[in-house]
Amino acid sequence: MPKQLVLLGLVCTLSLVWGKGFSLDELIAQHSGFNPVASVAGNQKLEPSVLLRRDAVDSSPQQHGLTAKNVLNLAQKIGGVLGNIRSDKAIVYSPVSIAAALQLVLLGANGETYNELLRLLSVDNPGRLHEDFGASIGDLLATSVDDVNGKGEKTNTIVNGAGSLDHHVSIVNGLFVQNGFSIRPDYRSVVESIYRSEITELDFLNHPTDAASFINNWVERSTHGKVKDIVPHTIARDTRVIIASTIYFNAHWKETFIEGATRPRQFFPDGEGGRHILVQMMSFGGTLPFYNSREYNCRILGLPYKNNLSTLYIIIPDNSNPQRVRELQNDLTSDKIDYMISRMTMNTTILLFPKLHLSMDFKLRDVLKQLGVRTLFSPSAADLSLISDEDVLGGVVEKLSDIRAFSPAAGNAASGLPLQNENREDVLIFSRLRAEDDEDSDMSDKDRKRAKRATYKAASKFDRESEPLTLKDFVLRKRITKPLAEQKLIRSRRQTSAFDSLNSLSQLRGRIPTNPGLFASEVIHKVDLTINEKGTEGGASTLVFLHKTGTDVVFRANVPFLFLIRNDATKLPLFYGTVFEPEEHQ
Repeated sequence: MPKQLVLLGLVCTLSLVWGKGFSLDELIAQHSGFNPVASVAGNQKLEPSVLLRRDAVDSSPQQHGLTAKNVLNLAQKIGGVLGNIRSDKAIVYSPVSIAAALQLVLLGANGETYNELLRLLSVDNPGRLHEDFGASIGDLLATSVDDVNGKGEKTNTIVNGAGSLDHHVSIVNGLFVQNGFSIRPDYRSVVESIYRSEITELDFLNHPTDAASFINNWVERSTHGKVKDIVPHTIARDTRVIIASTIYFNAHWKETFIEGATRPRQFFPDGEGGRHILVQMMSFGGTLPFYNSREYNCRILGLPYKNNLSTLYIIIPDNSNPQRVRELQNDLTSDKIDYMISRMTMNTTILLFPKLHLSMDFKLRDVLKQLGVRTLFSPSAADLSLISDEDVLGGVVEKLSDIRAFSPAAGNAASGLPLQNENREDVLIFSRLRAEDDEDSDMSDKDRKRAKRATYKAASKFDRESEPLTLKDFVLRKRITKPLAEQKLIRSRRQTSAFDSLNSLSQLRGRIPTNPGLFASEVIHKVDLTINEKGTEGGASTLVFLHKTGTDVVFRANVPFLFLIRNDATKLPLFYGTVFEPEEHQ
């Protein structure tokens, strides 16, 4: 019987911004332009790397360019289909999260399923696809990595002098596998090493409700409480693998909105001259990157976040209305967007922008089918034979010796399920777990003895402690017992092993005689995005001064528009969307 594989592309972001300064009415009443204290004059043109990453970490644009291009083109394709089949007042999704989930599927795909995914992801040469994607994600998160984070969890965090978070990005990938279901060792190696993903065994067959609860709790923790209940409370019993990718984004504006200037203003959902609604409109005055694109009949404005790590780009077509926005979205490839950004210059600007809170829940199976990915969802045609070797090996199970698991409570011990620990320093038990006896398990007595649960600790003076090691304990004590040179050697060997595994999977592709019967039942994508003028005291030092030179740009986002939140070092699109009608002011 075919088994289900479920993909979850789930994302959450909270973007908090605020500021102090003159009210918009005061600025307009003066008939004056204004500049913040800065060394950039009027409309001086700067290269994007200087303009948007003046104080950020070094990056390698050549290395990331192709990966970012493919992800942004994926965003354009998905947006084009969503715009035709949905009538939402706004649409937002995370291209990098969807791409990460699909990359994990591509890694294990074979035959026509593999070819369909390659075409969707616009990949001509898959030789370094996974290494480059993993490197781009690593650089996206490389500003500050918390060494005691769990496997699969890295963060990019900048902390200001007051100790508050100015820019935070975290991406967490996870694979949830039925107890006893065989995962190819090479696939597991790449997933853990290159994609830094967690692999957790759950019992979908006998305890589907507990498995669903565990995954939902994992998602809620990974998104800092912003995304909840991503899977139904009871998962289908024939589920064998669930792949999840989460992103959490929280950042403050580099130059803040005007305090007290947010008020109800007119927004024209059908374009200027048509009907209007009142929405909460924020006001900004300062120097921003801007380009009036006569080539593509639109205008683009950049609103950088602190430390110039990421930027919100707002794109408004000429004579904007919903139809023109959809046409522009279909036309704007990644190359065209990069071209416009490269032409942006610094201009003194008045910006009116609506407060946004967008919450979306997508099922993307039909979207992906329209984009040519069909066999993935067919029980008879899907080929994911590089994920599992279960049928090839006749049901012999290769067990992972360092599965992430939580110490089970007494009431849950019977299920064998990991239990959520609300403390972020989750208890880790490094063990071999016995598979549940079911139709997919054919273990010998010897195999069962090898699968007996055991708890391991790092050798140290703490051996007398009776409690299992926490993740922090494990990492720190391993650090104490291993010299730096040895740590580097271990990391090098791990990377070499992952590349060897990639080569092994490539050699297997196209030669696997038996399909394990996995197929995808659905691709779920959930987003929560907030853009407003709030924040912490750290932004209060930005001052606005009046000058008589005149304002270069008045940019009113009071008609339908496109937006893109992009990491400027890697060019990866974190969020991408369209706004046709913001929430009406009550």
